[in-house]
Amino acid sequence: AHDPANWPKAEASLRKVLEHSPSNETALSELLMLYNAQGKFEQGNRMLDDLASRGADTGLLSVERGNFLLAQGKPSEAVEAFQRAS
Repeated sequence: AHDPANWPKAEASLRKVLEHSPSNETALSELLMLYNAQGKFEQGNRMLDDLASRGADTGLLSVERGNFLLAQGKPSEAVEAFQRAS
């Protein structure tokens, strides 16, 4: 997934896993990392909001949201998200 040429295939594979197992934390985390690497912050934030509304693991969500905020140049907000994860 680190090679940008593989990102579309990786995203399709992760989406397929999530179709069959929507709460698969590994696939969720990998897809969020992929969105982050691609700068797809809007999609990632939408996904995080959706997961939060469904009661997903708040620790995982806080870490992933912190990663998104950090990548968007918002370090103080990222620190707050990381602190909520602990």
